[in-house]
Amino acid sequence: MASFYKRGDHQWEAKIRKAGFSQLARTFESKSDAMAWAAEVETEMRRGTFVSRALAERKTLGALIGQYAQPGAGRAQAQGEKRA
Repeated sequence: MASFYKRGDHQWEAKIRKAGFSQLARTFESKSDAMAWAAEVETEMRRGTFVSRALAERKTLGALIGQYAQPGAGRAQAQGEKRA
């Protein structure tokens, strides 16, 4: 179930707590945006299609580029294949 909290003058926080899932929280500029996000996530949870995006949302483009710029980190490594 989602809960909504006003944070300061211009932000709303949506928190989702549901059995079997980690607690999720995200901050938005409007309550309607927070409610739309929460409704989408809760629908995915009910349908069994929810995949946590937490790690992806924390990772920056620079970090991803750095990860693939390392020696030996090519397409084969990204796909889990071993290089000869």
